Amino acid sequence: MSSPGQILATGAPLVRAIPLPAIRERRSVTVTYPSHPVVDSLFERLGGVLPVADEAAFNVLSALTGTLTTHYWYLANGQRTHPHHMVRPGQLRGPDQCT
Repeated sequence: MSSPGQILATGAPLVRAIPLPAIRERRSVTVTYPSHPVVDSLFERLGGVLPVADEAAFNVLSALTGTLTTHYWYLANGQRTHPHHMVRPGQLRGPDQCT
């Protein structure tokens, strides 16, 4: 399998990054792999950077951020769309009432 560098036929370093929507407010740490001084400096100014040691760690964090972002979107839009279906504080007394 060809690497992105081979496909693009460039000697430029390739860095993967996972910027999240909160980066626009400088409230999000961006995961990068591999670490690169220019890329790390950019994301540090935008809320922080977390360079990871290997591609496996990057892939795990990529999957987690995708899952969490989708989950938060679902929660935000579910409440906006169907506020009468939301469980209110004190409405349930125990796990047996969650069905």
